[in-house]
Amino acid sequence: MDLHDSPAEAAFRAEARAFLRANAHQGRLDYYGDEVSTPELLLAAKRWQRTLYDSGWAALHWPVRYGGRGLGPVELIIWNQELGRAGVGESLFWSRPAWRVRP
Repeated sequence: MDLHDSPAEAAFRAEARAFLRANAHQGRLDYYGDEVSTPELLLAAKRWQRTLYDSGWAALHWPVRYGGRGLGPVELIIWNQELGRAGVGESLFWSRPAWRVRP
């Protein structure tokens, strides 16, 4: 099993890193669980979500016709690895992929 990025995956990772290098400071929000403790934190989370949306990073797995990129699970794994590397968690307004198993 080869766990190295393919050329396309490496390009996607480089794109994600460049975006996060320029914008991750907006996504470093201090919240835990499902609660948002202050109006300021909610406003900051909304600003981060708007940045993700405006830049095409909000819904990577959604179909293009609905505003996503139509990407698959490998790209979501890479995105989450890069979020972690940048010290940023998932958006407070994250949506789960349709292919996840439902209980």
